[in-house]
Amino acid sequence: MRMTSMTKKSLGVFFAVTLAATSLLTSGCSPKAGAAEEDSHSAYEKVAPRPAPAWKLVDLDGKTVSSADFKGKVVVVDFWATWCPPCVGEIPGYIEAQKKLEAQGFTLVGLSLDEIAPADVKKFVQQKGMNYPIVIANQDVLESFAHVEGIPATFVIDREGNIRFQKVGAAPIADLEKIAKSLL
Repeated sequence: MRMTSMTKKSLGVFFAVTLAATSLLTSGCSPKAGAAEEDSHSAYEKVAPRPAPAWKLVDLDGKTVSSADFKGKVVVVDFWATWCPPCVGEIPGYIEAQKKLEAQGFTLVGLSLDEIAPADVKKFVQQKGMNYPIVIANQDVLESFAHVEGIPATFVIDREGNIRFQKVGAAPIADLEKIAKSLL
């Protein structure tokens, strides 16, 4: 059977859309443009220990939450948004990690970069059953951790308050659990 030029064009569009969607789902989201980051599919990167920035933000109930509230714990700070497929894809693993490791001095904190009402973020969090603190952040807070263009952007902080690992884009939850256990 011969392909018509219209069929070839349709297949080309289909493959281009499929490639773009696959890239977005396996990498990260750009908070500025919503586009995939080319190299953001890597796993956690070990970094030279550096003090984590202090922050004070508002949670979904309007209460102030501070980085100081987690002093002495292994803390995972995850910058995410409801509109970011890789961010949403990591949520079930984060819920499980929080359940498994919380009693050992671990906590995950989600810093939402959404520009929607906190009530809408809260509804999303409740629908997903997220069991860890969520606060409303902005690009300035993200940049205080590191200059990154995409999310999810995740930082693992040791009990002394130093960033030890970081990643941009999605990664298997087993990677995070292994790192967290090594710091607990």
